[in-house]
This record gives sequence, C-alpha cells and structure tokens, in this order.
Amino acid sequence: MKRKLSAVILILTLATTLFSCTKPAPETATQISDGDSVHIKEDFDAMESKLEEAESATAVSDTDSFTAQLESSDTDVISYEGNDDVVIDSANASEKTVDISTSGSVTLDSPAETLIVNGAEGGFTANAKAESIILEGTGITAEINSETGTILVKGKDITVNVRNSVVEKIIAVNVSAIINNLTDTDIFVTLANGTKITVPSEHTYKVSDNTLQKK
Repeated sequence: MKRKLSAVILILTLATTLFSCTKPAPETATQISDGDSVHIKEDFDAMESKLEEAESATAVSDTDSFTAQLESSDTDVISYEGNDDVVIDSANASEKTVDISTSGSVTLDSPAETLIVNGAEGGFTANAKAESIILEGTGITAEINSETGTILVKGKDITVNVRNSVVEKIIAVNVSAIINNLTDTDIFVTLANGTKITVPSEHTYKVSDNTLQKK
C-alpha cells in the first residue's frame, strides 16, 4: 500500500513539475521615454475637458431619442443611459461627443469625434474611427477593430483587445487594465507619469503588475 501511495505522489509531483515548466514566466515590460511622453498632461487635460463637457448633457434612456440626438445638427454633446444595445451609425456623429452607459452593448459603426463609454456590460466594439475613446466604466471589454486616435483607459477592470495596429495612442491611468495586442506589430501604452510601455505583437500588458505575459 505504501509503495502504491508513493508511486501516486511521485506521478503527481512529476505532472505538477511538467505543467509549471510549460507555463511561460512573466516578462518585464520594456519601458521607454520619448517626445510623446512630455505631452501626456496635455493629452490627459484634453480628455478631462471632454468628460466635463459630457456632464452637461441630459441623458436619454431610449434608443429612439438617442438616434434623434445623434442625427441632429443642433447638438454637439449627447448622452445615453439605459439598458439597450446601442449602435452609433450616423454621419453626424463625426463631430460629436457621445457619452454612453448601458447594461447592453455599444457598437461604433461610423466615425465619431469623442466616445465616452461609462458602461457597456455587453461589451464595446469599435468598427469605425473615433478621434478619442474614453473607457471610464467598470468591467468593460473593448474590441478595437478600426483605426483609432487616442484611447484613454480610466476605468477599473478594463480589457482592451487591439486588433488594428493603427491606434495612435493608448493612455492608461489606473491599475486594473489589461491591454491585449492582437496585431502583428508593436503597440505602446503610456502611463500617467509619462512612461511608455512597449507591448509586442501577441503580448498582453497588465497595468496592475507592470508585466508582459506571452499568450
């Protein structure tokens, strides 16, 4: 009986050792500082002004009213707060600041000036360019499939899946974001202190512990 028990323990030990050997060790993030780093405060202040601008908008709670505001040429800042899936698909959105919080999903299908996602329990997908995207909510998963200007990650437990390498700038100012670089080129994440992190192709950057881990 003792021999059988010893054999089982040995097998489990070997299996555990083999599993730990196949798991890639975290890699230290490559940190650089360049000309863009000194402009981080200007970028952040510009985003903050957009957030303040959005606070002045009266939120609607139905998609018909939201679409009407989206199409209107009289409104530069619009807001939606509700439970529906929200699709932004209007030529007039290209010059607007759009603020959305929903228990549904958010999809950007036409260009927008600024899109603020305060909540999107069903996820956020960018299929068109936004000059700036601000992810300020909690637990948002963002799929970036299009060319994008600046992405500000300000919320908590945010996951950003970058599938298009033409993203001008990603700024992360919290400690609970994950950036997945699913492109075939390097992308860069700038922290609030101006430090720029290189995220190689097919790598993940965890803002929480400042490590890179291979997929």
